[in-house]
Amino acid sequence: MKQTKAKKQTKSTAKKSKTGAIRFFAALAAVLLLFGVSFFGVSAMLNDTEFIEDEYTRLGTDQEMGMTIPDLSYATKALFDYMRGNRADIRVSVRMNGEDVDDLFYHPKEVIHMEEVRALWSTLTVMAVLSIAIALGLLVGIIFFGKKNTRLRAIGTGLLIGTLVFTGVILAAGLWAIGDFNSFWTVFHFIIFPSSLIDFLSGGMTLEAYNSLNWVFGMDYAMIRMLDELFLPLVLRAGIIFAVEIVALLGVGLICYFRGKRLDQAGSDLVEVRVVEEEERFVPVEDAPDLVLQHRLQNASLEQKKKLMEELRKTPEELEQEALEKTTEPEPINEPAEESEEGFPAAPKPEAAETQKSARKQSVPFADFEPIDLTLKTEPEEEDEAPEHDLF
Repeated sequence: MKQTKAKKQTKSTAKKSKTGAIRFFAALAAVLLLFGVSFFGVSAMLNDTEFIEDEYTRLGTDQEMGMTIPDLSYATKALFDYMRGNRADIRVSVRMNGEDVDDLFYHPKEVIHMEEVRALWSTLTVMAVLSIAIALGLLVGIIFFGKKNTRLRAIGTGLLIGTLVFTGVILAAGLWAIGDFNSFWTVFHFIIFPSSLIDFLSGGMTLEAYNSLNWVFGMDYAMIRMLDELFLPLVLRAGIIFAVEIVALLGVGLICYFRGKRLDQAGSDLVEVRVVEEEERFVPVEDAPDLVLQHRLQNASLEQKKKLMEELRKTPEELEQEALEKTTEPEPINEPAEESEEGFPAAPKPEAAETQKSARKQSVPFADFEPIDLTLKTEPEEEDEAPEHDLF
């Protein structure tokens, strides 16, 4: 019994561990998948030239900089192409305030910053590809790990947890940026450009050290004048992309969870039905009919049937009391049998024989039944007498 209980506990612990592992890997897959898909979503958004030109027109950036919308779009596309590695440099020639400008982004800090951004973007691209590949591998792996209903519920729970974690990080960053954008922007750049943090600390954390960093620009830089007001619409559109992905993955997680829960409930109901059917089919031995007793009742006389029915009507307490009385009765003393004149034991007296017979009937169940002789009885053939021959 103890071994069976220990086995059940071990099996239950193993099942919980397996379910927990499925949840963990599903949550990790959700975070990785959201990161990878979001990155490529933002990358595709930056290729939308029509959206960028519409925003420049709405914001009036062309009038502020003295450039045409096509020149603004061309210069912006040059920056994004260089960032992705599709262009060798950021030198662009445009017409500004009626004059030809051979190099719009001429400042060394702009060039150095875009080189750092290009290296960072290349690393993020590799990370996004690996994230999607690992996420898909994890999901394919856990699909074949465990029972279908338990697996679906655990996958759904993991997807929900991972999606909520990713959403919480994005919301926290957004609220921080809304509350204090300068501190958020500084910490964000210190994280993605850790070498700049070292330069800032080595410079004594002064305003001059901060302004000397490669990603700190003034409004006299063409890059800042172009992208400063465009940054917010790009962030809002990226937020819409995040929201769509989050809602989609939450929907998948909920479907998996409730589908698995429904299958689990159906499986439990099926097990209960099977148990009930087995219990209905099972007939305990004590409830089964006594075929021997039925046979004896059918072949017993009326008086014997009455006695048997009286015995059957007795309660277990009465039967136990009778058995106790029988065990406490003194054993009869066997008197030496009388010997006959020839030296052999004499036949018992009729009264003694009748007493022994009645005692045997009371002690042995159904002792008063006459045995049924099932042997075939045949009449002995009469032997033909040999004819007597009168020789004389």
